[in-house]
Amino acid sequence: LREKLEAFQNKVLSVKSQMDSVKARSKGAKISEAQMEERKKGVQDLENRQVETNRILGGLRKEREQTEKAWKEKEALEEKMGQIHHKLDLLQELEGLFRGKKFVEYVARYYMEYVSREADEKLKEMTGNSLGLETDQSGMFIIRDYKNGGATRPASTLSGGETFMASLALALALSSQIQMKGAAPMELFFLDEGFGTLDEKYLEIVMEALEKIRDRKRSVGVISHVEEIKARIPVRLIVEPSRAGEAGSKIHIERE
Repeated sequence: LREKLEAFQNKVLSVKSQMDSVKARSKGAKISEAQMEERKKGVQDLENRQVETNRILGGLRKEREQTEKAWKEKEALEEKMGQIHHKLDLLQELEGLFRGKKFVEYVARYYMEYVSREADEKLKEMTGNSLGLETDQSGMFIIRDYKNGGATRPASTLSGGETFMASLALALALSSQIQMKGAAPMELFFLDEGFGTLDEKYLEIVMEALEKIRDRKRSVGVISHVEEIKARIPVRLIVEPSRAGEAGSKIHIERE
């Protein structure tokens, strides 16, 4: 298109040059009427050619403007198509996540890590910063043993008392999450057995942790056969097995 414009512009200049040349030659010259008519006709032809050339040149300029406009629209569409393809790629990736179990696994692992971080703090508090709780890359719980230079070991290597405290730390962390996410407040925390595996030191630590829960306006229920627990619980529901000749167990409440 540019080459066509340049060619027509050169042609216009050539026509103008020819007209100027004719005018210069005719100055002061004596010509016959026939020659005058012939030259007038030649000038008219040149003027007609100039008009046609200008018309064509105007058309080419308009065509160039339309081409430039179309080119800009094409670039804008290509940019928009790029954005659409990017969104499609993201949607396909999300579709792949939702189609399988990957999304559920991702959410579960996210909350598992969140719960384990809170459980880690509670376990450190209960064990005097000697044990910590984490999750590995597969989502399994592992123990951080700070008495052994911070080395990790499987949760299965914990003793009975340590296992109980780790389980309690997880239960407390999970209950906190339920308390935060639930529409209604969680007012009762129930714990079934496990105290028999604790020595006197750990039993004291666990009971202090449970008393802190009670102080946060939540009731704590404990099922246990450990006598030392009774002294720490202000309200006790005592279940006595039936005696010979009696039907059913007996239940009564003891208060301090």
